[in-house]
Amino acid sequence: MPVAIAKFSHKQHAPFGSIGPVLQAAVKSKAYLGTPNHTEELDTKNACVSCHRAVVTSAAPSHELIPQMSDCLTCHNKIELPYSCETCHSTKQNLKPVNHIDGFVDQHTTAKVDKAGCNTCHGNSFTCMGCHKG
Repeated sequence: MPVAIAKFSHKQHAPFGSIGPVLQAAVKSKAYLGTPNHTEELDTKNACVSCHRAVVTSAAPSHELIPQMSDCLTCHNKIELPYSCETCHSTKQNLKPVNHIDGFVDQHTTAKVDKAGCNTCHGNSFTCMGCHKG
């Protein structure tokens, strides 16, 4: 189930126009903090479609049409866990991934962890040694 955004204003973001070129540059430079979907639509001049990609070709609403957190983090890139999360998300939401259970910090090294997935929350400069000072 997608995590809901509690605080977002289309009115505040509309003056920026299409962020497609910004997202496209982030993807190209590998600064994008996730796996981009429908990148063929990123160069659009349509401000709505640059965030709500695939809406033109979609037959029905889906999670794929919702902007990804990585899209937001392209501009809103100051990550200070857990405080930066509350900028957009409700404090009542559980934002931790399902694998972040009690003991995760101690036990995750024995499991296969996709470290590339860590950067969406922990940033591009995330390293294992950032937590495991040793």
